[in-house]
Amino acid sequence: MPQDVFDSLVIVRSMASLTGDNSIIQNAISQYLEMYPSEDDQALMADIDAAANTAWEALLLILRSHGSSADTNDPKVLFPVLNSLNDAVKKIAESGGPTRNASGFGGPISDRVATCRKNISAACQKILRTSFGT
Repeated sequence: MPQDVFDSLVIVRSMASLTGDNSIIQNAISQYLEMYPSEDDQALMADIDAAANTAWEALLLILRSHGSSADTNDPKVLFPVLNSLNDAVKKIAESGGPTRNASGFGGPISDRVATCRKNISAACQKILRTSFGT
């Protein structure tokens, strides 16, 4: 599975957690398992769960940088930030950035969780730079 696909699944996992509807992530995983049948579904979910905390940390950093309360649980506030993270990860991948290296795209990622954390952090930095014009 390409790294950018994995990264997006991690963000979708955060969205599913926010809504309390696990069918969102289960449907996404099922769809991608059809595309990447060599993936082990339990290992994939364990890796997604392991990396999901990074998406939350990035979300809270972005909220704090904009002066918002990081203690909010309001989906109307949190969903747009998660969408922005997902869009930034995709843009980095499309531009040939580090998220594109994955199995079938330049060799396997030895630790996709650690790579995902780096990619989400890079997406967060991109959002913050854009937000503050730096």
